[in-house]
Amino acid sequence: MKKISIMKLSGVILLTCAGLANANLLTNGDFEQAGIGGAEDAFGWFQTNPFVVTRVADVNPPGHGDFTMLIQDNDANFHWASQIVPATAGQEYTASAEFKAKLNAGEAAWVLIDWFDAADQVVGSFELSDDYAVGDGDYADFAWVSRSVTAVAPAGTTQIGIRLFTSLDGLGDSGVWADNADIVAIPEPATMGLFGLMGGGLLWVRKRFSI
Repeated sequence: MKKISIMKLSGVILLTCAGLANANLLTNGDFEQAGIGGAEDAFGWFQTNPFVVTRVADVNPPGHGDFTMLIQDNDANFHWASQIVPATAGQEYTASAEFKAKLNAGEAAWVLIDWFDAADQVVGSFELSDDYAVGDGDYADFAWVSRSVTAVAPAGTTQIGIRLFTSLDGLGDSGVWADNADIVAIPEPATMGLFGLMGGGLLWVRKRFSI
């Protein structure tokens, strides 16, 4: 029987645990998959208005695939793309996305977290990232930037929602593109400590039994 290296085994276990802890909970966070509504519909996502929020082919730098979500400036209102996934009360989550835009003063985009119970009712208040707007230190027309928000799910939460949320003036001369959206559960310190303990235990077994 072929022996398995304890070092390889421990590495596989730890990498698997780390991967589970940092797995993206969203479906189609890169918008590469079209929905049943056609090419402009993103699978897994709700879009507030198909004439405003649209999945589009886009020429992007590496790491951005072939498609993004475009929120167009042809309606002076709040618009967004959103998705809701299972969550656990008391668990800490980070929601993030990348934006690029051409914005006017007063326009902005955010990553927003909503909490819901098992009856799809809102629980507590929403959580909002720092805005992405003209005047930000990292703002430049059509340059990708990241925004994220981290929060703990309140009591009663069974679902978390992400909204790629915008406020545009409706003048038709601006817009926001979003890509690489994700929601990840943040491991508790005790869990990370357990991963470390497992790794240390495997190394002790290797040393003790010379395997």
